[in-house]
Amino acid sequence: MKAPGAFVIASNDEGGALTNGANHAGVTLNGDEDMWSFTAAVGDNITLRVGELTGTASYNPYLRLIGPTGVLIDFDNDDSDSYLNHRATNAGTYTVIVGSWFSGHSGTYNLRYVNSSVLYIVPADDEGGPLINGGNHAGTTLLGDEDVWSFTAAVGDNITLRVGELTGTASYNPYLRLIGPTGVLIDFDNDDSDSYLNHRATNAGTYTVIVGSWFSGYSGTYNLRLAKTPGDYTVPLGDEGGGLINGGNHAGITSIGDIDMWSFTAQAGDQIILRCGETGGTASYNPFLSLLGPTGTLIASDNDDSDSFVSFVATNTGIHTVLVGSWFSGHRGTYNLTYLNIPGTFIVPAGDEGGSLSGSSHEGTITLGDEDIWRFTLCPGEPIALRCTELTGTSSFNPWLRLYGPAGNLITFDNDATESVVNHTTTSGGTYTVVVGSYFSGYTGTYRLTHNDLTYEFRNCVPRVRGTNVIVSAVGGTPGANFVAITSPEVTTPLSQWTPFLTNQFDRLGTYIHTNQFNRTEPKRFFTIRQE
Repeated sequence: MKAPGAFVIASNDEGGALTNGANHAGVTLNGDEDMWSFTAAVGDNITLRVGELTGTASYNPYLRLIGPTGVLIDFDNDDSDSYLNHRATNAGTYTVIVGSWFSGHSGTYNLRYVNSSVLYIVPADDEGGPLINGGNHAGTTLLGDEDVWSFTAAVGDNITLRVGELTGTASYNPYLRLIGPTGVLIDFDNDDSDSYLNHRATNAGTYTVIVGSWFSGYSGTYNLRLAKTPGDYTVPLGDEGGGLINGGNHAGITSIGDIDMWSFTAQAGDQIILRCGETGGTASYNPFLSLLGPTGTLIASDNDDSDSFVSFVATNTGIHTVLVGSWFSGHRGTYNLTYLNIPGTFIVPAGDEGGSLSGSSHEGTITLGDEDIWRFTLCPGEPIALRCTELTGTSSFNPWLRLYGPAGNLITFDNDATESVVNHTTTSGGTYTVVVGSYFSGYTGTYRLTHNDLTYEFRNCVPRVRGTNVIVSAVGGTPGANFVAITSPEVTTPLSQWTPFLTNQFDRLGTYIHTNQFNRTEPKRFFTIRQE
């Protein structure tokens, strides 16, 4: 048998041109060598796999790859499932020869050819093709099988791939490979049951994903997940993910090969808090929490045993993505994800604690992954006195008390072992936010939050005089609602007769500040704001 060069396929025999991605069936008889061929360019990534379908006792499919110059590049002769991978260093026609490694044996085989740099087909009743961002993609790996999937990415996109074994023979390890647009093998993984890859794209174009068995001769079924940011994604039916609600609890399940995608929109300067608590799981299920920015940049991640935490100040306005999975491959569990965006309107989940402060104290419970959020309004120059006392708790539950200003800035915090204290005098008016949780991850407890009669309500602040100007402000308004600023030299004048001097809307923080000239020779003048 001679290579390279043109060859003839005998009648009723197998061989000829290989189709990218296709299955090619053949029969090896005594004295038989099947010749196949394909063309490749320099840099193309070539994968060949031949699996025994039937055969005599020692029929080992003998796979050989010969380059355009006739050089034997590589060979394999596994008992039932031979494998080769090569990145082409020469352009031209390559030859593939399939026979029996041991003389005197015969059998049937399936040959799969994959060139990641050119268009491929997906055989009927097989798996592969375009990946849907966020979707589940089920597949089956048979002997000699390689499933080919693909997606497009732009430079800077963050790509996460996870493939989990659903069923399989004893040593079926899902073998996950990511190949870039230029044919470069970027990375691979072959965990026992749950393979994982993460990559930030350095080239724009079509990426190829190949799934098979790491160990030759094994087969199984799998689920493949792609999570790519930025970009639209889908949430599979019966799975978890989607838009996060400020203040809400978001329950999820991490199965083998699973990545849940969540998202929210933030403005530059917003304070973001994410906490993910394990509610059930296998021994080493650590909730793996990742936060990615609008450009695909990984901002932060955490993988605590049972209670992962991320806090950051947004530097870019846009859609942020949150990924939740298992830090350790092969483990699964359930979780609760809490999301806070300060400043902003938030909800208090049913049965949870938080909301508007009133009276002088509030009690709450911190569970794994929990953050209680409270709010109140104050004008400039007013005092804040907060005290958070542990009532009960696990050994290292330190009540973690944080105070945020109207713009979302962290003003101060305390995390004493049993009683945290915060005192502050406001320099600006608006809605202030208090967050209570456990300072140390993985601990829970109950607390009492006391304060100096702080409330959340609409308030006209005392006007401040500066030279010939008066600064008029109000806090606690409905964001975006209309208001009218009115004035009168006599406080006893009915409000309907006061003079309007400005009509506007409250900003997104529910505040209003306006500087207005006035006559200092007047003995007195009164100002107020009427929300429409």
